[in-house]
Amino acid sequence: MGSRHRRSSIQPRSVRARIERWRATRAKRSPMPEPLWDAAVELAQAEGIYPIARALAVNYQTLKCRVAMASNGNSRTPAGFVELTPMPAKGSVSRGELVLELSSGDGATLTIRLPSERELDVERLAEAFLRRGHR
Repeated sequence: MGSRHRRSSIQPRSVRARIERWRATRAKRSPMPEPLWDAAVELAQAEGIYPIARALAVNYQTLKCRVAMASNGNSRTPAGFVELTPMPAKGSVSRGELVLELSSGDGATLTIRLPSERELDVERLAEAFLRRGHR
């Protein structure tokens, strides 16, 4: 590891076990709890983002963003942050169907299913979703 990494007091195996327990009991599509993300960020700062994202089976881009925020003194997801993650088709998704799922920091989710040939203004939709209740 490079000199910018520091040694972590936690082990990837124990964090992975905590994440797996959470995944086994979570409400469908609920966001991962902040203490688990905090542990993942600590490990990534010590061991590197890519190896820890793989070891913990978490989204690389999300972990990268969280490590960058922690490096800037901000350990929480900023208001207005929207993560777009490609999702493989599940049995309930038909071919040619667009599925957009938005999640907010307060745990609210919005799922939209449209035929793939339909146009969707994702940016405006995300802004409206994140602004809900703030009028």
